[in-house]
Amino acid sequence: MTRLAPESETVEYKSSLSELREGIISMVAMLNKNGRGDVYFGVRDDGEITGLKIGKDTVKSITSTVFDSTDPHVIPELKVLQEDGLEYVKMSAAGENRPYFYKNVVYVRAGD
Repeated sequence: MTRLAPESETVEYKSSLSELREGIISMVAMLNKNGRGDVYFGVRDDGEITGLKIGKDTVKSITSTVFDSTDPHVIPELKVLQEDGLEYVKMSAAGENRPYFYKNVVYVRAGD
């Protein structure tokens, strides 16, 4: 069982893509506070990699959803990673065009 480092002001874990909305909010909050952030999908809050079923359009769908729901638009870098036979997604973004909005609301990261 592989664990990643603990969550922080610039790292957030989401266990599944059903938490994409919350992941985008976390990304916007990290961008507003730190100018960068990483959100991992397929990883529990304690850092344990649980994996995801990643289809051929998963990365494209995540990118479109992030772009369409943020202002100024965020185009994240997405990587499909693999550990112990489990696939998971790392979504990274950086920017200085603050404030960033998620559906017309500004969020700012407060701790991990």
